[in-house]
Amino acid sequence: MSHRIEKYDLVRLEPGQYVPPKDEFGERMYHSSEFELVAFLCPCGCGNEISIPVGTKQGDWSMRSEVDGSLTLDPSLLQRGGCKSHFFIESCCVRWV
Repeated sequence: MSHRIEKYDLVRLEPGQYVPPKDEFGERMYHSSEFELVAFLCPCGCGNEISIPVGTKQGDWSMRSEVDGSLTLDPSLLQRGGCKSHFFIESCCVRWV
């Protein structure tokens, strides 16, 4: 298990760029507008990759770009298996529930 993540560095992928392998994630959060997803490692340090759909389809999370260039996801994220982490992403920062 690695250390807990408190804040992610946001990487906005250009069209044609793909999310890298999870062993290259570190404390980075990747946003692909082309594929309508956000991907990052679980902030608890368990090493699980989380991929969140952020498009306009029913069931997708909503994503808001903040003035400082960070992003906020809504609603909260709950890992149903494994570590059972439950948290919000607000301005690329982790807020635990």
